[in-house]
Order: sequence, then structure tokens, then C-alpha cells
Amino acid sequence: MSRKRVGLIALFSFTAVLSLVAALGAITSMNFSGKVLPRTMVAGVDIGGLPYTTAQQRVQLKAGELSGLQLSFSLNDKSASASLDELGVKVDEQSTLSQAIRSPNSFDWLAPKYWRSMFSSKILGLSYSADPSILRQKVETLLGITTAAQDAEINFTDGQLVIREGQKGISISDVAIDGAIKTALATGSPAQAKLEYTESAPIITTEIATQIKTEIEQKFIPIYLKFEDKNFTISPNNQFSFLDFSPVNGRISYQVSQTKVSNYLSSAIATKVNIKMLPKTTLFDTQQVTQEGRDGRETDTARLAKDVTRTITERADTSNSPLAINTRTIPFTEKVVYPDFVAGLWPGLYIDINLTKQRLFIMVGNTRQAEYMISSGKRGTPTPSGVFYIKNKIPLAQSRLFPGIWMEKWNALARTPDGGGYQGYGLHRVPCFDSRCNSREPSSHLGRPVSHGCVRIEDAGADWVYDNAPVGTPVNIHL
Repeated sequence: MSRKRVGLIALFSFTAVLSLVAALGAITSMNFSGKVLPRTMVAGVDIGGLPYTTAQQRVQLKAGELSGLQLSFSLNDKSASASLDELGVKVDEQSTLSQAIRSPNSFDWLAPKYWRSMFSSKILGLSYSADPSILRQKVETLLGITTAAQDAEINFTDGQLVIREGQKGISISDVAIDGAIKTALATGSPAQAKLEYTESAPIITTEIATQIKTEIEQKFIPIYLKFEDKNFTISPNNQFSFLDFSPVNGRISYQVSQTKVSNYLSSAIATKVNIKMLPKTTLFDTQQVTQEGRDGRETDTARLAKDVTRTITERADTSNSPLAINTRTIPFTEKVVYPDFVAGLWPGLYIDINLTKQRLFIMVGNTRQAEYMISSGKRGTPTPSGVFYIKNKIPLAQSRLFPGIWMEKWNALARTPDGGGYQGYGLHRVPCFDSRCNSREPSSHLGRPVSHGCVRIEDAGADWVYDNAPVGTPVNIHL
């Protein structure tokens, strides 16, 4: 056979093989267009050769199952577990599948790496997104780890100075946490992570706090006070309760709180020096003096607190010259007591309510302007006594406790002039059983304690109080 003929046969054979390979490559490329590459595993699920939509469904189903997958974390002698969902891990199926889908290029089969990807095994882990700092915080919380170092502190507790010891802080590495999540998302099985960490020391150590506590205990000396024939002593231990502590430049700074000093003086000293003022009480009808007046005495606590604070700050010795306790006199007042009402409580308009007599009196200073019948609270729901003030007015208010009851000419009662201390009580007409007041409580109940705690007033009195006693008017309720 001639050389030329052999050459033609060889050329023809090569062309035929090349055409066959090209045809096979094109057919293979077209067959896997839009499909997952063969031999692909995602989180333990075989999705090789599947159409994209089918593969996506399987991966989504697996991702849902993995949301409850438990991860275990250990740090020294501590361990804890949490699911991926509890850790806030969000699986990204789209990003995962994009790694397994064949390229849309029709000639990618010409490249050797195409055939390598076709026949090699591909084990992919589900991609995920999560904020590393939030992940770290959640793991730290699970393990009960103090992430920031805690400075030692000095506090006054149970009558003495005590030290809260400083603690080292722990900073966990994100690497082990990320590795455990990736392992779980690649295998579809629970994963364990042994955490690595670094320690940080507190700025204020227990040794520094102990040194400062010792300095304080050695510096403070007793403070002596005197009033007439009474002597008082503020011990160093009492003085420790006046201190406020704060960290400053690696040490613990302390200063005397004048407010704490004042509170101590009010409870420990002023109560033993003060004398309550007693008003001179005279009966209106007989002019009989039922109680002689007595001046009161009150400690000047603000001034004394300044003196004590200065003495502590300056470390002054008061053993030979005790601090003087200054007081002011409260002159006694005079009060006229009437048979059924109390006059002169305020110089202007006020309302006096006698629960025993079931009467309401309109008062202006010492003068009684008018008197009306009432019905106060029954035994189980008594009307509270004391001084109140009209808080607000509502033409027709509905009861909060009894929604079917309506109260005309409502005047709410508060404990303070600014409306504070409101407890739901008020002054009003005899109650209605509908919003149009077509049905009402019988007025025959007036004069007897039958209400739920409010003061019901006969119509004329309720109208007068609602129309003439402005918000802020004092109301004195007594037996």
C-alpha cells in the first residue's frame, strides 16, 4: 500500500475519532445542561445529575432538617449544646448549589477540568451566613463565660466593707466555632468543638482592692456629736456606709456621699432629737381645750450632713469638741374641732367628710358652707381615710371594677396635690346601671355605708362639688 494511501486512511481515522469525541462531548454537555454535576453530595444528600429544581428542593429539605442539629462546645471543664437555629445560623442553599451546577458554556467540555469535575466525587457543605461576634456571644452565654475581665470592687454589705474579687476575662477563638458549623453542614451529623481561648487580666486586682480596703479601715475614726444632754457617736463602720466607690486609673477611688450621710442622720439621730408638734385643740361648741399645744423641734439635717461630710473628708478629731446638732422650733398651731366636721384645716375651700356621720361638709377655712348626705364604703370595701385632693373630673365615668356601673359627676381622689397616689377612689352621684342613667341605685341607700369604697353624694351635693370644687381641692376624710 502506498504511503499516500496510508496517510489518507490515518487522517480519515483521526477525523472520525475526533468527530466522535466531539459528538460525545457535546451530547454530554447538553445532557447535563442545567443539572447538577454527577457524583455530587451536599450534607450527605446525593444530588448528582438531578435537575436544578429537584436538587434545590432536596437541599432545602435537608437544610430544614439541619436547623435542629445539635452542636456541642467544650471549654476546659464546661460544656454546652445548641442547635444551628438557636445559634442563628442561616443556610444559603443558592450559594451551595451554584458550586454544583454545570457552566452554561456549550464548549466547556473541551477543557480537561470539565471531565475531571464530571467523574470526580464532590462532597459539598451547605454554605451559611452568621455574624461571628453574635455566634461567639451566644456560645459564651451557653457556657456561662465572662468575656471581659472584671475589676475587683469594694462594697459596703451587711454592715461591713467587703471585696468582690477580680476575675480574668476569656476571649474565645472563632475558628473552632466556624469549623464545627461547617462540619455539621457538610456531613449532616452533630459536631463537637473544643474551643480555644486567650485570657485577659483585670486592671484592678483583688490585691489592689484589699490594699485600699485596709487603707480605709486605718484612716477612719469615730465622730462625736452632742445636743443638750444627748451624746451620739458615728463609728467608722457606720461611716463606711457613706462611701461611693469608683475605678480611677487602675485604683479604687472613694468619696463621701452627702445624701447617704443625710439619710443616716435622719434615721439614727434626728428621730432621737426631734419632737412632734402638737396643735392646741379646742371644741367649737364649749370652747373646751382638749389638748394643750406643744412646740415641735426638728433637726437641721442638711446642715449637720455638711458638717459630718467635712469632718470625714478632713479626718478631723471630734473627741474633745463634738459636732453641735442644730435644731429649729416648729411653733404649735391651733385647731378648732367641731362636733361633726373639722374646721380650719386650710384657709380656703376644702371638703370635710365624716364617715361615722355619713355627711359631707363644704368648708371655707373655719366656716361651714353646706352639708350633704353621703354613702361611703361598706365593711368589706371601706372608704380610706386621710387627706386627698381632687385629681380630675368626668361628667359620666364607667367603673373599672364593675363595667356595668356608671358614675355621674365623677371627681377622682389622689393622695398628693399633683395627682399622685391615685387608688381608684372618687366622689360622685348615686351610681347608674346604664350609660343614659335610665336606671339608678335607690337614693334610700344614702346615709349608710354600702358603696365599694367611693363616696356617693346626694344629687345636690354632687352637683355642687362637681361645679364648684376645682381640681386640686383638698378633701379630708375621717371617722
